[in-house]
Amino acid sequence: MKFAKLLFSIIFLGYFLLCGGASRNVTHYTISDGLSNNAVYSITQDTKGRMWFGTIDGLHSFDGNHIRVWRDSRVESLGACIYTILEDSMQLYVGSERGLAIFNLLTESFSDFQARSEFGESIHSSVSHVMRDSKHNIWITTAGQGVFRYNLPNKTLHQYMAIGKVNCDFVYYIMEDSSGTIWLATREGGISRYVASQDMFQPVALQDVKDARVLFEDSSHRLWVGTGRDGLYLLDKEHGRLIQKIPPLQFNHPFQVRRIVEWQPGHLLLASDEGLTKYDVTTEKVDVIKADSRHPEGLNDNYLHELFLDRENALWIGTYFGGVNYVSSVQDNFRHYHKDNSQLDARIISVFAHADKGNLWIGTDDAGFFYWDRQKQTFQGYRPQKGKPGPAYHNIHALLQDGDKLFVGMFMGGLDILDLRTGKFKNYKADTSPRSLYSSEIYALYKDSRQKIWIGTTAGLNCYNSQTDDFERIYELHGANISYIFEEKGKNLWVCSLNSGVYCLDYQTGKWMHYFHQLKDEEGTLPTNQIITGCLDMQGVLWLGTDGDGLLRYDRKKDVFVREGLPEHIRVIYKILPDKDKLWFTTNNGMYCYQPLTSSLKFYNKKDGLQENLFLPNSGIQLSDGTIMVGGVNGFNEFRPDKIQVDTQIPTVILTDFQLFNKPVVIGSEDSPLKVSITYADRLVLDYSHSMFSFSVAALSYINTSKNKYRYRLEGFEKDWTETNDAPHVTYTNLPAGDYVFQVSASNSDGMWNENAIAFPIKVLPPWWASSYMIVGYVLLGIAGLVYAYYRMNKIHRRRMTLLENKFNLSKIAYIMT
Repeated sequence: MKFAKLLFSIIFLGYFLLCGGASRNVTHYTISDGLSNNAVYSITQDTKGRMWFGTIDGLHSFDGNHIRVWRDSRVESLGACIYTILEDSMQLYVGSERGLAIFNLLTESFSDFQARSEFGESIHSSVSHVMRDSKHNIWITTAGQGVFRYNLPNKTLHQYMAIGKVNCDFVYYIMEDSSGTIWLATREGGISRYVASQDMFQPVALQDVKDARVLFEDSSHRLWVGTGRDGLYLLDKEHGRLIQKIPPLQFNHPFQVRRIVEWQPGHLLLASDEGLTKYDVTTEKVDVIKADSRHPEGLNDNYLHELFLDRENALWIGTYFGGVNYVSSVQDNFRHYHKDNSQLDARIISVFAHADKGNLWIGTDDAGFFYWDRQKQTFQGYRPQKGKPGPAYHNIHALLQDGDKLFVGMFMGGLDILDLRTGKFKNYKADTSPRSLYSSEIYALYKDSRQKIWIGTTAGLNCYNSQTDDFERIYELHGANISYIFEEKGKNLWVCSLNSGVYCLDYQTGKWMHYFHQLKDEEGTLPTNQIITGCLDMQGVLWLGTDGDGLLRYDRKKDVFVREGLPEHIRVIYKILPDKDKLWFTTNNGMYCYQPLTSSLKFYNKKDGLQENLFLPNSGIQLSDGTIMVGGVNGFNEFRPDKIQVDTQIPTVILTDFQLFNKPVVIGSEDSPLKVSITYADRLVLDYSHSMFSFSVAALSYINTSKNKYRYRLEGFEKDWTETNDAPHVTYTNLPAGDYVFQVSASNSDGMWNENAIAFPIKVLPPWWASSYMIVGYVLLGIAGLVYAYYRMNKIHRRRMTLLENKFNLSKIAYIMT
């Protein structure tokens, strides 16, 4: 009976998690993103922060921007199927079906693990797991050769086989617990404990489990055992027995647990062929999350091999058919309701309106409108149906509840008034009567503080008269394409239009003021006439959202609207929702949180959990408790601004690639400036012939890589920093000889910067004919030339003086002779 209850709980709660809208978003990395194969057996993270994936077709690295495949057919022990990866001392131990290989992170090269046991035995069987213990030993488990222990200081290899040392040669997993005890999981010998005094592995609870696949110690030091067929067990260390906690999911159906992690204390995650299993240790509650084609943002495969928690506490899942699935640790900010995970049978959400008891009305472009009972989480739909009461048209753009009546504004369908007591609809359309609607296309409904109901159409503004059941036409707004209506503290009514700016009704005077865009050479009151939305914030500042000119602020002293000065790319604003001292606004490319006093701006996109990057005009609402709803082309989001989690992890920044003349550089080659990988190099010396070189940079924060930002400069060549939203690939050409420093820093998805920028020294050598030695030679040669010239001139002068003296003497003799 207990088993039956557990089975039902698993099936039902697994379905609830999928359909309740609270499941976390998953990012998928597959062959489309650079994996050579979607079957991923192993995942780890190196000390720099790069991710490493072992697939059925080789080793891969991932820096958040690019996936790179690493292979070397010359290395005999490097197989295609990478089952396990361990980093230690700048090396990766890579276990495959052909044994154990070493990948040197400094030289980016593979080699065979060449150590042999005292009996000359090498590791040539399939390696299932590699682990380093606290005593500087590397333990290697194999399928057929038992266990090997490699002592790092002595570089000695010792083998443990079924003959006296371990009870089974097919070993799946090895781990060291918090007390320093080494544990084994084997195919036919259950679990074993290493007894150091006897240098052997002693079986534990062999009568309970034969086929053990994985071991895990949780934060409370409990030891868990995942089996090949019989689910999850807990080791009772005191009595030396195993207690079954999760049996097979159904009779005659094995439940193989391949990996176990603890994402939160007391909550285990299990990888199996049944999807992702969540187990609450305290309550023993079991939830199963499965892949579902209706949920593209969820798991994309049920066959799971690996689970890994990175240093940001994000979950990486290795699947057999779906590549790597990544689940961020801070991605629960926005709850997503859409057609496939709720009773909301619609995709395009166009409008929200308050209903009774804290519930909401939701209008859609494609399926009429819905009444959402937020407590029961039910959606009651209203759509056009022949012979049955319903709205006149399915495309809804405005909703307003007034007592027991619901006003429904439609595109082309006119206005419906639904009597909530009787369920009857009454439809109104534009006609030739001066007491009719301006247009049958209605995009705005509003009830002001004077109890008047305003109807905004694409051809003007109407006011509903409940006594005569008709509509007053506001002639001052004739021809205005009304998009939104709101009120300012019971004083003024503001009406936004898409073609003629914004209008303001002064309640005291009853006069309309018109703010509109004028010619550039005249003083205007608006920079554009295309106004989508507006709001009054908590400080009494009036804001407008435009189609093309971004956010506008009302300057009360000058009685004009001015651009707020947001980044140039924020041009279209669909909905503005004030929250304390901030503004939340949706756009045609994501959502922003803006703090006007500090001008700080935070950006959110689909990878943060939003329904999509594209929202709909005026599709949003704020409830009395601060909860915000925003709608778009793929459902809607619900969130609490005061509950938004912030990514506090400061990203590590690394250089990931170095190129000369846009070609990769081979480390250690004769003419290569790289002696080690650029990621681990501490400086770079370039020959003068290396006149064009490039760096690639990565910020190792994976929470939302599309929102990581970078800034860089080459000190000694550039004074100003270059800032970019994309991982930079920076190229420099024809630098003069000299000393430079390449500086790089990066921010995470929430704008927290790593202020300790990379400072990478670069020395560009002069050509041989301009080197310091040659310059010294040139100086010495010049001095020698000057000395020679002086000597030569002096010699010529002496010779000339001698000739003159001889000539004088001859003249003197001739004179005496005469």
